[in-house]
Order: sequence, then structure tokens, then C-alpha cells
Amino acid sequence: MTFTTQRSIAAATLLALLSSTSLAHAANLNAGSVTATDTTATTADTAIGDKAPKGTAPNVSPSQAPLSAIEPISVISQKTIQNTVPANSDFASTFATAPSTVVNSPNGMGNGEATALELRGFTDGQFNITFDGIPFGDTNDFTHHTTAYFPSDILSSISVDRGPGYASTVGEATFGGTVAMNSLDTESKIGGTITGGYGSWDTSHIGAVVQSGRINSTGTEIAFSAERNQSHGAITLDQTSDTNETLKITQPVTDRFLLTAFGSLQYSSYNNANQITLAQEAIYGKNYGALSEDPNSQQWVSANNTAKNTDFEYLDFKGDAGIFQLDEKLYTFAYSNHEDDSNNPNQIGDVAYDPTATASANAGNGAIATGYKKLNRYRSIGNIITLSRDIDAGIASGTLKAGAWVEHQNNDRNVYWWNFDTATSYQQELKHAPGKPLSNYKYNINSKIDTQQPYIEYEWKPTTALTVTPGFKYVAFSRTQDGPVNQTTQTPIDQTFHYHAALPYLSANYRFTPNLSGYAEYAKGFLAPNVNLIYVSNPSLNNFGPQKTTNYQVGAVYKSRRLTADADFYYISFNNYITPITIGNFAAFTNDGAVRYKGVEGEATYVVGQGFSIFASGSLNSAKASANVGDAVGVPLAPDWIADFGPVYDNGTYYASFLTKYVGPTPDATGTWWVKTYDTSNLVGGVHLGALMPQLKDVKLSLGIYNILDHRNILDETADVQNGVLQSDTTVDFTAPRSIYGSISTSF
Repeated sequence: MTFTTQRSIAAATLLALLSSTSLAHAANLNAGSVTATDTTATTADTAIGDKAPKGTAPNVSPSQAPLSAIEPISVISQKTIQNTVPANSDFASTFATAPSTVVNSPNGMGNGEATALELRGFTDGQFNITFDGIPFGDTNDFTHHTTAYFPSDILSSISVDRGPGYASTVGEATFGGTVAMNSLDTESKIGGTITGGYGSWDTSHIGAVVQSGRINSTGTEIAFSAERNQSHGAITLDQTSDTNETLKITQPVTDRFLLTAFGSLQYSSYNNANQITLAQEAIYGKNYGALSEDPNSQQWVSANNTAKNTDFEYLDFKGDAGIFQLDEKLYTFAYSNHEDDSNNPNQIGDVAYDPTATASANAGNGAIATGYKKLNRYRSIGNIITLSRDIDAGIASGTLKAGAWVEHQNNDRNVYWWNFDTATSYQQELKHAPGKPLSNYKYNINSKIDTQQPYIEYEWKPTTALTVTPGFKYVAFSRTQDGPVNQTTQTPIDQTFHYHAALPYLSANYRFTPNLSGYAEYAKGFLAPNVNLIYVSNPSLNNFGPQKTTNYQVGAVYKSRRLTADADFYYISFNNYITPITIGNFAAFTNDGAVRYKGVEGEATYVVGQGFSIFASGSLNSAKASANVGDAVGVPLAPDWIADFGPVYDNGTYYASFLTKYVGPTPDATGTWWVKTYDTSNLVGGVHLGALMPQLKDVKLSLGIYNILDHRNILDETADVQNGVLQSDTTVDFTAPRSIYGSISTSF
């Protein structure tokens, strides 16, 4: 299939999506269980999944937008999460059906961290990820570790918000959008679910969710979740293990306030598979991950592994304070990563180790006797407070909202050279015994981040059909970096950088009919410069302003019992495109111009009848840099188009879906070579057996075949191109091979 043909298919899919709202009223509304009342909207704008009437499009749609949308958004329900991805999945696997999203997991879904997490060509770190409204991420580049927090079992829904959001949307990277996860709800009745699963590569899952129900004397409700996942992984020797325990308590405080306490602990470990070179792939195959059981090789698995511990806690106090509504979240989260890495797992063969040389000298010769140990740990403490008040003033009526987000992060990071053949214990080394030469450190630094984001907005409702929301947010961000060994330069560092931005916002939503709404948005977004700007000999020369976007978006949403559909157009002006340069004998960075992101997106689910539906989502995306960026073929990792489509079946007892996702041609990580179009197809089905005994509510069996066509495509590559020819040292990731995963769950 040629590139032109592929792009034509994507364009045709989008054209069908864009025209679906105008054709909706002409559809036959009497098939199957869907009745002639389909010309009315759903009972509630947020009614999706199991909360929507059975058999309707909002009930069965894998992804959909609400009628109240003010910018492009896709909501994935808990039902979709449970019916389309394996029980062992991480949170990233759950939202891959949304338009303009790319999620790649070469080791299999949930088996180690996703290697790609992208939204409209913005890579992880250029958009927010939040949990119950709380932003979280690394302190150095705002990226995320998909298996380090929040397995799919503890999620009630996910919203993929493709834009800066309201003025009240807080986070370090409102720049490219927000992936907003919502936690499992507590329930008023006693119950729970036990789930077990097993599949390819000896992948196993056991988990349980227990609900206390409402405790009459106090009104307390408690939900507790625990799970354990293990896998040998699709990539040879890349074994993974994850354990999570989560507790959520809701407690009424008088009849006007509710206190919610949440805590989650996660432990993850895996071996450090790498992108492999084309030369390695030719010898060892696509399942090779530059890992080996040979202690004399650079790929020795015992010298390439990671162990992580994380926690995430918050207290949320909200209710009616009389003159205003109060919602205040006090939270903390932490991340600790202990990692072993050899120096060059991508070489073929071994280079002799020189026992008389220093550790840092041996670091360059590729011998297994040297490598490095990494410690990265941080803790964040923050508070989000929101005050809101409904104002009844005739045509000026609306809701006034004001608040602020404040957070402090502290991060210790160090990497030091290591002799894996003669080393003392890992624990002893982590104590940083006095007298260790600084020359043994690759870097040893402490970072601190302080963020303040106050905001105000007014949701003005001049009529019952129209909502107009102006807003303003001010961002103040500071980063301090100090330590005896700076990354890259290996010289001392002690500097603080300040960034700030004023971000205006304006949106409008108009309800044309009970089924159809339209929206328009103007907003500015913000992203603080990456910490790598400080990894230079003279960081003061990298005194750049924050990277900003100006977003213009328009769209429409249609919802009925028979059809859910939404489509949008977007144009994003991205300023301060920062690229590395060399001045004299030291590295620096320069503002190399601007990038324009633009495109069209859409998604729709149409109920055919008798339990059958058709789902499709897609996007045509463009990310082009100004001419002075150089000879790049495009912005790295920004696909030209994405499509996801297939049939869905759900009659209340049986369910199944066969969804295929295409990711169009994509500039590689260097921006100099095209990664070809790739695809994956997943067939998932199951049955609700009902109450097989009096103590049980429902027993559910499910079976999924993932990448059923076994297409082993290149997902990503870091190209080495000489005279227009791809060289053998180009490194690549491949699609995980076909896998089978089955599970059984019972609710009580």
C-alpha cells in the first residue's frame, strides 16, 4: 500500500466522521433494541459506559466526547478499559483509541514502560497527565513512567483532552493537552471483584477490589484494591513485575462537606531492554532486546535492570462553605528509581576490560566489567484550591471560579561508574560512603522546582444554550540545580532559573439541539524549558523564555442513542523551538524558530443493531518547523495521520471488538528519516455468565488476541543516515508479536 493510498484511506475515514453529525437525523432509528426515541439526547451529558442506557452508542462507544466540550476531548469509560485491554495493563494502554494518540509497548501491554506516549505529535513531557485532577511527572523533563503509577484496575475513566484546557487546568505542561485519569469510586453497597489472568510469555495477573459499602453510623465508604502482575515479556529476558495497593476512603463531614483520602503504593521491576541496531536484528531477530545471560557480554542481564518504588497520596476536602463552594486537595507523591546499566549494550562482541585503568577510563571501552548505577528519587508536595460561586444576575448569570496550584519538588539524582565483577553491595554504594572520588560520578546533582499557578475564570451562561468562559492564569516556575558534578559537563553547578507566563483563555459552547453542540476555543499554553538546557558549560547563556503555544480550535459533538460523533479542527502556533548548538568548545542551545501544528480529528460510534456497532477514530496531523530548523523531514515523532476502526459487539451478555490501529509515516527521533506506516489489530471478546452461585453477582470470562496479524513493524528508530542510506547502527523498536491473554473475574 503506497503512502498516497494510505493517506487517502485516512482522509476518507475522517470525511465520513465529519459528515456523520449532519447525517445523524436521517438515520433509521428503529433497529435492534434502539427505539424511535433516539432523537433525544442521552439522559446525562456524562453518561457513558455502564452509566448510559444499555445498547446505546454512549454505552458501547470505546471513545467519545461530551456535549459540554469546550475543546477536543475523548472520554474512555471503565467499561471500555475492562473490555478492551488485558487486566495487567498500565494506564497508557487504556487510551490508545482516542484520536491523535500513539502508545507503543514493544514488550507487550503492561509489561514494562511504554516506549512512546504521544498526543498530536507532542511527546510525553509536552502534555499533562493528571490523577483525580492532580498533575504528576518527573522533575527533569515532566515525562511519565507508565508502570510506576496507577494500573488500569484502579481507574474509573480517562479523558484525553487535546488542548490547554480551562484557565483552571493546572500542570507543568498544559502545552499539549491533558490526559486526565479518575480513580475508582467508593460504593454505597458491600461488594467487590476478584480477577485472575494468564497469557503469552508467562504473563499473569491476580487482583481484587473490595468495597466496604456505606457504614451506616458514620457514612464512611472504603474501597481497597491490590494486584500483582508478572511476565517474561515479549522481548527476550525483559522480565517484569508490578505490585500495587490502593486505598480510598470517603467520609461525610456534616451534611455540607465530604473528605476523601486516597493512597496508592506501587513497586515495579524489569530488565532494561534497549532499542537494537539493525545489525543486531539481522543476527538475533526482532525479539532481541540487547540482553543476555552471559556475564562476559555487554548485554549481561544482571547489569541491566531497574527497581522502582512510588507512592501517591491526597486529602480532598470539598463542599458548601456558604458564600462559595470549596474544593481543596493537599497531596504528595514520590518516585524512587534504582537502576543498573552496562555501558554499551548495542555493540556486537566484547571489548577487553583493562583492570589497571580507572573506572571512568574503562567506561568508554564497552567492557562488561564497567557500567553505571543510577539513583533518581524525588518527592512532590502540593496544594490545589478552588473557590466557586454561582451568580444569578439575569443575562450575566454564570459561575465564578478562582483558585491556585502550588507545588514544591525535590529531586536527588546521581549516576556513578561501576565494576560489576568486583563491586561491593548495591546498598552500601547507595549510602555514598565518604571519600568516593567525584571522578567516579557521571553526575551528582540536586534539583528543586517551585510552581505557582493562580487563575480566575467565569463560566457565563447568557442563555440556556450558550456558555462562554473567559479566563486567565499566571504561571511562575523556578528550577534550582546544584551539585558537585553536573550532567554532561561533569563540573559543579549551582544556579536558579525563573520562568513565568500570562495565559489568557476564552471558549464558547453552543447547544444547537439537545443532540448537537459546537464549540470554539482560543487559549495559550505553557511549558518550562527542559532541564537539559542546564547541562552545558555555561548555563547562563541558555536564558530562554518558556515554550508557549497559541491554540485555536473549533469542533462539534453529536450524541443520541444510536450515534456518538465528534470532530474538530485545530491550529497551534508553537514558539521557542529549542535545539542544541556548539559555541567554541562547549555545548549550548538556541531558539531555532517556530513550529505550526494543525490538523483535523474525529471519532464516531454507530449502533447498527442486534448488539453490533461500528467504531472509527482518526486524524490528519501536520507538524512543520520554520525553515531555519535545518534539513529535518519533520518534527520528530509527529505522525502524518492516525486511524483506528473496527466492529464492536455487546448484547449485555456477550461482548467483542476487533479494532485495528494505523499510525502513518512518522519522522524518527532524529527528525531525518521516515518511520513507515505500521498497524496492530486486537481481537477481544468475553461473556457474562451471571451469578453461578448465590454469593456471586456475575462471573465474566474474557479472551484477547493482541496483534492478531502478527505484524512486526518498526515502531520507532533513531536513524544514522549517510548519503541517503540507512546505516546498520540505526536503532529500532518493534511491535510486540502476537499474544493471547485470558482472564476470569467474579463480582460479589
